[in-house]
Amino acid sequence: MTLSASLSPGRGNAVYQPDSPASTSMAVDAFANGVLHSDSGAHGQSHKRPVTRSQTQGLANGHTDLEQHAQPRVLVHNGRSFPLPPGLTDEQYQLIRESPFLDLDSPMTAYEWFKLVLFMPYLLIRICLIILLMPPCWLFGWVITRGAQPNQPLPVWRENIIRPFARFWALILLWLGMNFYFSVKGQENIPEARKEKAMITINHASYVDALALGQVFVPCGLAKSSVINVPFFGTFAVMLQFLFVERRNSADKHHNKSQKGSVTALIHERNADSRYPLFLMMPEGTTKGSNTLLPFSSGAFAFGRPVLPVLMHYRSKHFNVGWGAIQSIAFHILRMQAQFINHLTIEILPVYYPSPEEQKDARLYAENVRRYMAEKLGAKLTTHGMKEHSELKKARVCVDWTGKRIIQLPPKAAKGGNGKTVSAKKNE
Repeated sequence: MTLSASLSPGRGNAVYQPDSPASTSMAVDAFANGVLHSDSGAHGQSHKRPVTRSQTQGLANGHTDLEQHAQPRVLVHNGRSFPLPPGLTDEQYQLIRESPFLDLDSPMTAYEWFKLVLFMPYLLIRICLIILLMPPCWLFGWVITRGAQPNQPLPVWRENIIRPFARFWALILLWLGMNFYFSVKGQENIPEARKEKAMITINHASYVDALALGQVFVPCGLAKSSVINVPFFGTFAVMLQFLFVERRNSADKHHNKSQKGSVTALIHERNADSRYPLFLMMPEGTTKGSNTLLPFSSGAFAFGRPVLPVLMHYRSKHFNVGWGAIQSIAFHILRMQAQFINHLTIEILPVYYPSPEEQKDARLYAENVRRYMAEKLGAKLTTHGMKEHSELKKARVCVDWTGKRIIQLPPKAAKGGNGKTVSAKKNE
């Protein structure tokens, strides 16, 4: 901590600027000698003001009055300034400054509020229709999966019934529930992908992705074995022939329907089995709030098999369907339904065959596919991935529901040993 006593002309206020821990003791000595501020008198004479014990202690702890009353940090984005929450560390500031998970380009404007009010009666009707349609949808799934065993292929006759049913209901939910109209490019590449049993790899942008791809491919995916027992979702997961696996250090190991072993090996074994649909993988691992591609995990590329890159092109002028770090997912869905129309183009690229070098190096394979997809998508590459996403969630930093501010949510309440909810203390 360096003590700087340069006086501003006519004001006579000393400026204290933090520098390094090595100079802290010098500053404390100066404070201990009674020099905290120098006030200029009428003839330019300076008068010492006494130092209080709390001020001296504050300086010894690395704080000054100037630091305590300093202006909050500001993030400049596209020519606009966004004040950041106070108390952020330097690491958290850097995390926020470069984060692809924070969307500040689609705030709630007067036009967005107008659409929300205008569509509210229509939204209520659509929600009621979806609620009414879900029971018969579940009933069909329950009937068609009677006698079916999880992690066992369905008979061909069942699959021939499930495919058109799943596509129809996915279309209904996209149109009625989310107001989406979409087009598909590159469908001529699907037969080759099925022949080669290429794994589907996509840029994971939104919670809409899986539903939209279900309408096109009706693929199978990955789920923890406990999902089997979840009402409604478990039925559809079995119907779509999901791979149910055992999570580490969880109760899944006691589930007799879970597949045991290396998850990566189980995925590739399932994908290579011609009795199952194509397998869907999202190598980014999470969604984000910007047109970027996060680093790919190497799991989908570990065995050197061909992959089918699929691009999700979301187009919107006033609203970003990308799911980043947001305060309210419910309000985000409400805004999506209040758009006049949501556009999505699904582009199916040709099957990507790995080179001999890529077959030997899964990380090289994953990175080359990522760069190829980013080029076709017109997206930027970022170094932020699952680790940074977890750190942002841990810091509880997000964009508020209006899309105009970056906020830090209060710590979550934790449950004590007696089961009662107690407030989590903020780390000092």
